[in-house]
Amino acid sequence: MEMSKLVKRLRQVCECSSHSIGFKRSIVESNRQMLLIASLPQGKRGMVASLNLAEVDALLFHSMDMGGSEALEQIWGGVEDTPWGVWLGTGEPPDLKQFMEVGGDFIAMESATAPAELLREDMGKILKVDLSRERFLLSAMSDLPVDAVLMDLGGEKGDLTVADLMHCHWLSSLLDKPLLVAANRELSDKEIWLIWDVGVSGIVIEIGDESGAEVLSRQFQAISDLPPRTRKRGEDHVLLPSFDIESDED
Repeated sequence: MEMSKLVKRLRQVCECSSHSIGFKRSIVESNRQMLLIASLPQGKRGMVASLNLAEVDALLFHSMDMGGSEALEQIWGGVEDTPWGVWLGTGEPPDLKQFMEVGGDFIAMESATAPAELLREDMGKILKVDLSRERFLLSAMSDLPVDAVLMDLGGEKGDLTVADLMHCHWLSSLLDKPLLVAANRELSDKEIWLIWDVGVSGIVIEIGDESGAEVLSRQFQAISDLPPRTRKRGEDHVLLPSFDIESDED
């Protein structure tokens, strides 16, 4: 099975590969320091036509906008070569076989509601965590066959807090998975630099109105202006391989 396009891009951004003995080393594969993923809320899938897809690394659609083959084919026809996936949420998941046949690349799901059988699917998998409920289970995520971890950024007002940075640094150090953050508003250049500096590999930003294209352009520029990441003392650590769950048919 061919690797997810999004996963390939995540690996390039992380600029690391595993030796057979399991130690991480740095390699230069991409000038991009973070990924930018545009999330289109329910009922807004048509907004993709207004976006400059060269500025985003992936698109995320709501599962409720993917009912039937016609909807899936319409999405596929509008995304060009951009990797795209589905946010499952608590709704009924789409037909994943059909989803993959028309170019679907990855799924994003919440750990508390996603069926465990989704871990067996041969596509990119992003797992959203709830730090308030799952703090003591997070270390177990390194052994799950998921490709990235997603956490919400900002409190009720959406402001980036010191606690956010602490959580980002803690998660990026704890897990051997790329860390993505979900932002419900545009982040400033300084905020993007701060989360990048504590180990965040990508931003998932919700685009819900006509200003979405301009917001993405500014976020893209801020990410493009990030300097190359330098290794800090203590960052070398053992990178444990993650194994996919084998199906009963193997």
